[in-house]
Amino acid sequence: MLKWMAIGLGWVALTGLSAPSWADSDRIEHFEGEPAQSLEAALRHWRTYNERLEALVNDEAITAETSFEVHRLTYTLENALSRLDQELDVLQATLERVHLASEANRTDVLRDQGRQYLEHSARLLDASPASTPQAGSP
Repeated sequence: MLKWMAIGLGWVALTGLSAPSWADSDRIEHFEGEPAQSLEAALRHWRTYNERLEALVNDEAITAETSFEVHRLTYTLENALSRLDQELDVLQATLERVHLASEANRTDVLRDQGRQYLEHSARLLDASPASTPQAGSP
């Protein structure tokens, strides 16, 4: 859902304003964005680029340059969210193995997969933007 919100926000910013000065034609320039090769990189990019996006969309005057910058940074956010989506798929599959092991009373699998699930969950929760203290908060 966050991916679509970021894409939608970028699209509205790009199409809802007058033609940007940096565009010589109707073609919109595309970027690769920073890659998210690991969970840690994805979370770092998500946090950093969300902060940048927040500053840009909360600026008094959203200019063509602002739209361009939003367009550029959404590529990195998309990469980060894609990686997080992959991580959640792995987490979901691990939890399903825990679930099935619990049904079959397979204690060895339950213990091993349960620990893997908890370790992976902790990495997601401990490093997520929501768990990072904000400036000025206790």
